[in-house]
Amino acid sequence: MGFINSLFNTETTVSASFYAKTESKNADGTRNKGFSGTPSLTVDCLFWQGSSADSVVSERLRAQISGVLAIDYEDYTATVNDTDKVVIEGATYYVVNPEDSAFQNVAVYIPVKKDN
Repeated sequence: MGFINSLFNTETTVSASFYAKTESKNADGTRNKGFSGTPSLTVDCLFWQGSSADSVVSERLRAQISGVLAIDYEDYTATVNDTDKVVIEGATYYVVNPEDSAFQNVAVYIPVKKDN
């Protein structure tokens, strides 16, 4: 078992639900923007904040993020977009830039920014 796999077995996971951004057009031509009412993906994952998050993302993203989700590759069953909303333990975050990690086919890192 590799280092990343052992983290999923030893660290506390959180449940994260991802919601896709939606947009619809009304009969009068106005647009409704929001997020799907049903999650496109709900998964148990690791959630790192602070220096733990900084250590796994590129330097250019560090100032933009509030944390990083690490999802076991086998549980990553839906595409996550940089327009998605994420709800983690009742708090709302937005995906900054989903990255397939250097640990290809082991984990997917998803930097997120907390809703103000």
